[in-house]
Amino acid sequence: MKLIRSPSRSASCVSTPVGSHLELLSPVAGYSVLVALLYRCFRLITGLRTRHLPDHREVFAGHRFTLVAHKTWLTGLFVSELWQHRR
Repeated sequence: MKLIRSPSRSASCVSTPVGSHLELLSPVAGYSVLVALLYRCFRLITGLRTRHLPDHREVFAGHRFTLVAHKTWLTGLFVSELWQHRR
């Protein structure tokens, strides 16, 4: 396992020989206030100063990753993605 960081943005993921797995909360309609509150609590607990998330798809694609699996739960509130590095 290795942690991959984008040099241009503050994005990271866990990488394994199979691919890189990313799970996140997505601010979909009806849940945006809940998601904002959860991210704000996480920022306060961890001391992070970041106020927005980078476009992770752009970061992964820019580092030669291809989306191979995508699943959502609760009408898109929870998102799970598997990215594989192109050689």
